[in-house]
Amino acid sequence: MGYPPKNEEHEIVRMNLPHLTDDSRDWIMLVIRIVAKIRADKQAPTFSTRMVIEWVRRICAGRQDAAGKIYPLDKAQILQAAQYAFLAKMRSKGDQTVILEVISRTLNGGG
Repeated sequence: MGYPPKNEEHEIVRMNLPHLTDDSRDWIMLVIRIVAKIRADKQAPTFSTRMVIEWVRRICAGRQDAAGKIYPLDKAQILQAAQYAFLAKMRSKGDQTVILEVISRTLNGGG
């Protein structure tokens, strides 16, 4: 079974995370764009829609300190959310490395 097209995957994420605001749309689209590049990489492992949902959920939760102050998202936060959402669960360090490289390249404006 293949992966859903980007617009369908966006809707699947929205249906599974109904609490997200319209402001979350850009983050969802960023994750879906990165995931499309991961899936296109021949060396990368499979990347399920469930992983997309978990990553978006963690990104959109934002970074908050003990006093309740919410900080704007940055590249480090996106990578940290990926770590907790799926990277730490991967058994292969090689798979982790490939995915991190694709994420970093995409966030830095590269291929």
